Amino acid sequence: MAASRDDKYPRPLVAVDVAAFTVLDADLKLLLIQRGLPPRALALPGGFVRCGDVVRDQGEDLEEAARRELADETRLPLLAEGAGAVPLVQVGVFGGADRDVRARVIAVAYLAVVRPELAAFVRAGSDAAAVAWYRVAELAAVPLAFDHGAIVASA
Repeated sequence: MAASRDDKYPRPLVAVDVAAFTVLDADLKLLLIQRGLPPRALALPGGFVRCGDVVRDQGEDLEEAARRELADETRLPLLAEGAGAVPLVQVGVFGGADRDVRARVIAVAYLAVVRPELAAFVRAGSDAAAVAWYRVAELAAVPLAFDHGAIVASA
């Protein structure tokens, strides 16, 4: 029996990760979640892009997925458009073959700049066990999940 196209070209998973920064008390901070699922480590907010059945529904856009994951995991009051929107800027694509032990995952990373007055609204949600702002100056001592240290450096 010949290999099917799916067997010959397996599809990787696509994820989005968000490096969200703010300034609090004249100090640059990064928003990190404590993952509630394995691997249980500090990580950037993010997750998998929702895909449809491909024939009728292609699923969600990348930026839509990034906004959804950031809001789901941190409860930040995000707006997709308008003056109150949290701007997202794509900073890169991360696709190391070993970046995630669970599966072959390619991640599209975003930078978010959160207004200080919104920073106090963060709360753990969805699969995040906890969420907090961390001093960027102290991140070298904080081990992050996956390749999130490289994403932070790019952002």
